[in-house]
Amino acid sequence: MQLDMEQFKKIRDLINSKSGIFLEDKKMYFLEKRIEDRMKEMDVDNIDEYINYLKFYDNGTEIQKLIEKITINETYFFREFEQLQAFAEECLPEVERFKNRIRDRNIRVWSAGCSTGEEPYTISIILHEMLENPDLWNIYILGTDINGKVLEVAKKGVYDERVLKHVAKTYVEKYFDRIKYNVFKVRDFLKEKIEFVQSNILDMDKKIEDDFFDFIFCRNVLIYFDDNSRKKALDIFYKKLKSRGFILLGHSESVGRITDKFNYRKMRNYYVYQKP
Repeated sequence: MQLDMEQFKKIRDLINSKSGIFLEDKKMYFLEKRIEDRMKEMDVDNIDEYINYLKFYDNGTEIQKLIEKITINETYFFREFEQLQAFAEECLPEVERFKNRIRDRNIRVWSAGCSTGEEPYTISIILHEMLENPDLWNIYILGTDINGKVLEVAKKGVYDERVLKHVAKTYVEKYFDRIKYNVFKVRDFLKEKIEFVQSNILDMDKKIEDDFFDFIFCRNVLIYFDDNSRKKALDIFYKKLKSRGFILLGHSESVGRITDKFNYRKMRNYYVYQKP
């Protein structure tokens, strides 16, 4: 099977309309290989036949399977440590002080594009370590991802030691149970703070009430969106974020060119965005 540019653009547009993900022209070979895998699964030989199925007959199942083939889900605990340090030592204490003044005992975090769950569990560890009297707080962490397969891994909370390479030994002992020589499971008291939901970021507008989250993590996700989808995502983040709440993006991502709704702040050596 060989994909031509016209066929590539047709499938790219379908993926973009469903997920917000935009594949540049140079990704044609990357997409071709994943389409070939899906066509074999469906026992389809003709690429145009596959495209017509996606456009006219698919109930959403097949395009979802294709999207799961193209999404990259390599992650690990305490990824981008400097940013997490800014969150733990600057952003979180600021929000905590404000909530103490208004007697609000809720901390709500959204991990958008959470993949196999390392980020939500990392956030939960940080909250337990950094909040004064964490048991007195109502902690809720929402992890969402468009890929249902990676969320099944996240819900189980079982990881090999490779993804724990940046976790301090004391944290491993405190928050994980060793179930095999090099396999660890997140402890239940950490898991119970987290809900995993399969969802595209752009579909979250109606699923969660406005002004709900204190923090939104969306790291290394918007780089796969085109400008229109980025703007839609940032508009949703703005609506769902509480006043004084923070957005933390990937180190190569910026909202400045897309929207001026957020304040740009330097926390330690990292830049974050805050809703006024």
